[in-house]
Amino acid sequence: MSADSFEDSWYHDPMSASYDVLICFVGSRDPHPVNGLPGLTGEPENGPILALLNHRHFDEVFLLVSSDEYLERGRELKDECRDIPGMPKVNLVSIDIPNVIDYSGIYRSLNAATTSIRERMIHQNARWQVLLDPGTPQMQTAWILLVRSGAFEAELIQGIPPRFNDGVYISRVVDLSDDALPRIVPPGETRLINGFAEETRRPVVVSKASAAPSPPSTFEGDLERSGLIVRDKTTLKVFEEAWRVAQHDQIHHLILGESGTGKTELAQWIHSCGPRSERPFHQKNCANLSGDAAASTLFGHVKGAFTGADRDRMGALRTADGGVLLLDEIGDLPLEVQTRLLQVLDGGPFYPLGSDEEERVDVVIIAATNRNLEAMEAKGDFRDDLRARLSTVPITMPPLRDRPKDRDALMDSIIEDWNTEKGTRVVLDDDARSILNAYSWPKNIRELTGVVKRSCIFAQGGKVTRESLPQEILEAVGESVQSRIPVLDLPEEGIDLPLMLLDIEREFFRRAIDRSGGVLAHAARLLSLKPPGFRKAVKERHPMLMSDDEMDDMDS
Repeated sequence: MSADSFEDSWYHDPMSASYDVLICFVGSRDPHPVNGLPGLTGEPENGPILALLNHRHFDEVFLLVSSDEYLERGRELKDECRDIPGMPKVNLVSIDIPNVIDYSGIYRSLNAATTSIRERMIHQNARWQVLLDPGTPQMQTAWILLVRSGAFEAELIQGIPPRFNDGVYISRVVDLSDDALPRIVPPGETRLINGFAEETRRPVVVSKASAAPSPPSTFEGDLERSGLIVRDKTTLKVFEEAWRVAQHDQIHHLILGESGTGKTELAQWIHSCGPRSERPFHQKNCANLSGDAAASTLFGHVKGAFTGADRDRMGALRTADGGVLLLDEIGDLPLEVQTRLLQVLDGGPFYPLGSDEEERVDVVIIAATNRNLEAMEAKGDFRDDLRARLSTVPITMPPLRDRPKDRDALMDSIIEDWNTEKGTRVVLDDDARSILNAYSWPKNIRELTGVVKRSCIFAQGGKVTRESLPQEILEAVGESVQSRIPVLDLPEEGIDLPLMLLDIEREFFRRAIDRSGGVLAHAARLLSLKPPGFRKAVKERHPMLMSDDEMDDMDS
């Protein structure tokens, strides 16, 4: 499931004595403290983890690694344990912690990681024990909260270095049963009044089994909570299809669409709506990756695997283990890497570059691309079986030019964010909005965001007008308007323009009335006119378009 596979763990009879399992972070003093650092005088030669393993027996060990640096430290520790008789099996497990001092982020990641590991160890009668010593104070706090709340049933162990115990290393269990310590209730597990049970006025912990079940999520509710701007029917349909697929685990996704249409945001929303919402979400851009760089990005490498590989690298698959991995621009992946990725999607193992140790992961892939994969398949540039494996339900994000309601709402949102950030009260006038809506937005949302922000800079009197818009937008819209005007010749003798315009108006009125089945309100809307004005124009300038009875009905 992780930096190392542990599916080959020795099977332990659940009816036998408990199976002692140690789990902890890999710290900056593992496997050994660095010589010369202040404060190390009198401390054990071994780091916290090796010191404990030499002091107490464990049947298996899970080491949580939060970055490539700690993966390398963990691998050194694992190699050292392999060479010492009687040492337990050591597994390296990647954990997603972007910020090692963010309490809530660490707690969420730790809860997800321990849940995933316990699910894989369900056949063992495991007795879990946590070493608190490695890691930041925020990591130690997260362990205490997780265990004290009952979310993770384990013993907390604290190592006592020799300098604090007459030159002898010992370990002790941290007693969390002391009544002096406050009890902690995981979110959503009980209803309390000011933190106390209503009858006893004493702190209580209520199990999930007795708590009221959470109401099932809905598409509308999840979309509203996301804050995403989705207004057009076409976009709503795309998001609803994605939401339905996201409710099922182990289903991979393929998102197609032009650059800048919001494929990344859709992928993040799929993750947030699915059963892995509390698990890691990682994103890797596959553009411009080739050879070892592409393989290392996905599968990782060990130190010395190739020139420049000066330390171990986990790779995207192991970093996202247990969660969701977005592979953006997957059409740019080399064929050799596509083949290896397909094997992983089929449940097979993989090997980091330079390593002979088999790795397995449990990860959902969301692939995105702006390229035509079917055309690439025809040229032999993309594997058809990989596309088939990814696209159980292919999703296509429509371009911004086909999403007028989204476009309007995005403009308003961008200006609102600008005003919040800058402390201004900029507004978009109707003329400028019409020009922006007439533009085709070939670069989609990314381009719209840049143009609207640029226009806010040049707003006059707190208003974005035609004069605030970039010249290239005005010119492009002018060209598009010009392209809709038929080519007309002006005879030498001139023309009767009012009569010609009247003829053009009459022809469009006739077509609109025919298409609407004689419903004037509908005909008016086809011409972007208001019904009362349209009726008046028909009656005064084109009465021949209506029968006498119809004219009488208009008068009544």
